[in-house]
Amino acid sequence: MFPKLCYCDDYLEVRDFRVYEKEVQRGNPYNTIFTLVIHSCGFHGVSPCEYDILNFCTFVSDLHRLFNFEIDNVLLNDICYGSHVTFSMDRTGHLEISGKVYGDARTHSLEFCFNADQTVLKSFIDGLDEMLCIYK
Repeated sequence: MFPKLCYCDDYLEVRDFRVYEKEVQRGNPYNTIFTLVIHSCGFHGVSPCEYDILNFCTFVSDLHRLFNFEIDNVLLNDICYGSHVTFSMDRTGHLEISGKVYGDARTHSLEFCFNADQTVLKSFIDGLDEMLCIYK
């Protein structure tokens, strides 16, 4: 099962997560790949992403801080094609997930925004934590 943030018919899912240990050891920041799948208001996008595992761990840590109202937004920013997703939450737990994702070679893109609430964030974070445990 993949980490998925789902609210009504909208969702964001992280699939096919893979860390290349040799690239981590070499100091290459392009050491982690995954696929973002977005479904927002009837539109669908699939985006291949590259990341540095250390920065991805920081992203997940920041989601914990967002959930605990310590910060009000978190950015997931792909280092290859420039896909980005922002998670913003107000003091009442209203969550907005927005961004722009690109398909392979930036030939297609999806700009999206959907709302959720804090209750769906915890299971998404737990899924990311579980996924990261395999690679730590």
